[in-house]
Amino acid sequence: MKGKMNSTLSVSLLLVGASALTYAIHYLIFRDLHHIFIYMLGDIAFLFLDVLLVILFIERLLTHREKKSLMNILNMVIGTFFSEVGLELLKNFSFFVRNAQGLEKELEIKSEWRKKDFKKVIAEAINFSYMRLESTSLISPSFVIFFSASDRLCLSFLKIPIFSNTSVLPTFFVQFFT
Repeated sequence: MKGKMNSTLSVSLLLVGASALTYAIHYLIFRDLHHIFIYMLGDIAFLFLDVLLVILFIERLLTHREKKSLMNILNMVIGTFFSEVGLELLKNFSFFVRNAQGLEKELEIKSEWRKKDFKKVIAEAINFSYMRLESTSLISPSFVIFFSASDRLCLSFLKIPIFSNTSVLPTFFVQFFT
């Protein structure tokens, strides 16, 4: 940290010195101190707008980069979840769905699908008639075995720092599925 501060201070002093040298050369050539101070004041007045424009640009760039990084991390986490836990979990949940085979046929993704096909299937899945659980006695022993085998992976997902922000996942899923 100290090395970075020293380099920043060195560059700042170098730039201020270059500016002073340029003004000194200008004065030696034209001998017009009034002209130098008029333009220096104009430059200082415009400096605030320069800083504003740079801050807005850099802030937008950093926000975009952070969002892209977050999306990459979430894609990796979701991919890991579905490869390790999610598909088996969905199979276990299909026990609670009326006409699960019909829904499976509708949700079978084909390589020639386009965006409109995905939107159509999402609408069908939303409008599908799902069975509600009346009691927990319907939970099969395979659920207990499944969760006891995969609890370590699920808990490790909670340790990922991006999930400490509770607004991350809903925002991600809204953007991902629309």
